[in-house]
Amino acid sequence: MKWGAAICLGLATLALSVPATALCADPPGFAQGFAAAPLVFTGTVVSTSSSNRVALLEVDTVWKGSGVSVDASIWGTGDPFPRGGFMTTSSLDRSFLNGVRYVFFPTSSSDPYMDNSCTLTQELTLDLEEALAKLAGGPGSPPMTVAPDVQSGIPVWTWPALVAAVVAGTLLQVRRRRTTVEVEGFRTSGDRAAGPD
Repeated sequence: MKWGAAICLGLATLALSVPATALCADPPGFAQGFAAAPLVFTGTVVSTSSSNRVALLEVDTVWKGSGVSVDASIWGTGDPFPRGGFMTTSSLDRSFLNGVRYVFFPTSSSDPYMDNSCTLTQELTLDLEEALAKLAGGPGSPPMTVAPDVQSGIPVWTWPALVAAVVAGTLLQVRRRRTTVEVEGFRTSGDRAAGPD
């Protein structure tokens, strides 16, 4: 009985000391993967975190699917921000490089997008971009170029701030004019007397 417990303890220790690994099924060809994917887009990595497994992206083209914004994020790991503070790694994790333009085949359809090393996500080449154009040119909608939310070169979120600044400036000018009063040759501004003009 003692030997059985020792063997079980030894196997458990061995199992815990081996890093988690996983094998991907044979990946489909690019055209087959494109046909099967619900979402395909291209973009450039602008920053990374969590050992390069979380990337902030600037998306430029959505080749298949919809709802992708210009600024998106993609996680190449299961949970880059675990509660216990210990991030686990596996052979499924995907890492990204700053400044590199990729074609993304995420495993999820909303931001933050999920990805792993078993998808067809890869660095975008001219050949792949030509293949995407041909594949997207078939049945279905053409690719959608994603444009930033801008109006006249100014981001949309700045318009309310500009309007508020103009209104505040106008109100301040009106208030100043009302508090400056001429009284018997003396000009007063608020509570201070300025003396004769």
